[in-house]
Amino acid sequence: MSSLSPAPISALRLHFLIIGGGIAGVSTAIALAGYGHIVTVLEAQKTFKELGSGIQMPPNSTKILKKWGLAAELLSHATSPHEINFRSYRDGDLLSATRLIPEMQAHYAAPHLVLHRGDLLALLLQEARRLNVGLAADCAVADIDFATCKVHTVSGEMFTGDVLIGADGVKSFSRDSLLGRDTSPQPSGKLVYRLTVRSDAIAANPSTRTLIETPKITCWMGPDSHVICYNLDSKGVCNVVLTKSDENPTFQHIAGPQPASIDELHCFFSAWDGTLRHVLDLAESAMYWPLLRSQDVDTWTHPCGAFILIGDAAHSMAPHLVQGASQAIEDAACLAELFGKVQHRNQIPDALKMFQDLRQARCLGISRRAEKVGRFWTLGDGPYQQERDRQLKEHQPFDGYPNPFSDPNLQKWLYDYDIAKAVSEAWEIYASGKWAGTSGEYM
Repeated sequence: MSSLSPAPISALRLHFLIIGGGIAGVSTAIALAGYGHIVTVLEAQKTFKELGSGIQMPPNSTKILKKWGLAAELLSHATSPHEINFRSYRDGDLLSATRLIPEMQAHYAAPHLVLHRGDLLALLLQEARRLNVGLAADCAVADIDFATCKVHTVSGEMFTGDVLIGADGVKSFSRDSLLGRDTSPQPSGKLVYRLTVRSDAIAANPSTRTLIETPKITCWMGPDSHVICYNLDSKGVCNVVLTKSDENPTFQHIAGPQPASIDELHCFFSAWDGTLRHVLDLAESAMYWPLLRSQDVDTWTHPCGAFILIGDAAHSMAPHLVQGASQAIEDAACLAELFGKVQHRNQIPDALKMFQDLRQARCLGISRRAEKVGRFWTLGDGPYQQERDRQLKEHQPFDGYPNPFSDPNLQKWLYDYDIAKAVSEAWEIYASGKWAGTSGEYM
């Protein structure tokens, strides 16, 4: 952990093997190494890299990165949007706005940021190396021996640890191995398109420059579709993500993003706000991929007692609350807090059980709410859409308000969550022998 906020060293030093070197895996490595544990991360790709473009980091994740001492590095790569705007797809009419600066940032003592996924992973990797985390690329896993905590790779290498962590994303080999069946995600019925648009082109066009003159996140809501747009200042690129209905959702999912036709997007969005159509005019290229949906996983642990799933491998979720990466970072912090308290090896299964109990209900609740928000954003024209827009324009936020970033109850639940406090309270119950499903051993 950073010298700004050193974590206490765990009484029991363990070796953690993490399968997956994305945001979830490397964040967890940092958190555990900060408590003095030995950590090795196995990444299937030849290099550690993050696909995609922009990512939003709301306060519940940025406050954790701040605690880890990464705030300055994070801010050097990130853009700090002043607000989130929700607009009608027809004419761009402003329906609702959430002030991020100063209101939300001041209230939660942490910012809502946007940055490039690659920059986020790079700064996490830099911190992992500083903490002497072992980073092994080109290590695709062929077999997991849960009983002996051994991992065999495709190339014939073998790694052994005290605890195994499956952090290998939505297409998880670890999850398949744990459950003994194919758990491949299925098409959700939506396609995601990412456009590459130069910031200087956006700024030079009178019809689009307002999108980036003041840093902001813009969301257009329309029938079966929505569009998110924000600038990545450090890259000189405006990140534009369009989500639309998939006319053929039963096809086999493709391997990674594929080139998309901008002309086809022009046709699909021809009746949308002129500002968005001008953005499409400025796009240099587009990629698309199907938005996948994973089945809920009832158990994240193995009966052998030394394995846990985290991140998207355990709880992938729709993107509408921008909580995917944030919940992975919360996972990392929670797991490290628990294993900072473990004193004996016979407590390892209990700590993993407690992790699942602490995290599963929260992640499932967020996932369900994200799906509901997605339905609100993509209502077809008609009375339900009209009532949604009326509620947004009235701007009297309530529990279930269609703009989730202004929903007071949702905000508090998402951003005020104190992981250290939750773990501390849970450990007191465990120490008294009253945490269900554990041995209650504290000696």
